[in-house]
Amino acid sequence: MRLCIPHPFAPKAPEVYVQVVQTRAVPVLLTQVLLPIVLLFLIHFYIRVKLDKASRVRVN
Repeated sequence: MRLCIPHPFAPKAPEVYVQVVQTRAVPVLLTQVLLPIVLLFLIHFYIRVKLDKASRVRVN
C-alpha cells in the first residue's frame, strides 16, 4: 500500500519509509486520511452555512 502524500518525517529511502509507515500507521492515517476529510467537511459546512445565510437574506 503506497500513500499519495509522503510523510514529512519519513526518510527518502523506500525500505526505511516502509518501516516508518508500518510503525507509525496510526499517526499517518490520522494526518493523511482523517485530517483532509475533517478539513473538507468543515469547508463544506462553512460554505453551506454561508450560502444558507445568503439565500435567507435574498428571500427576506
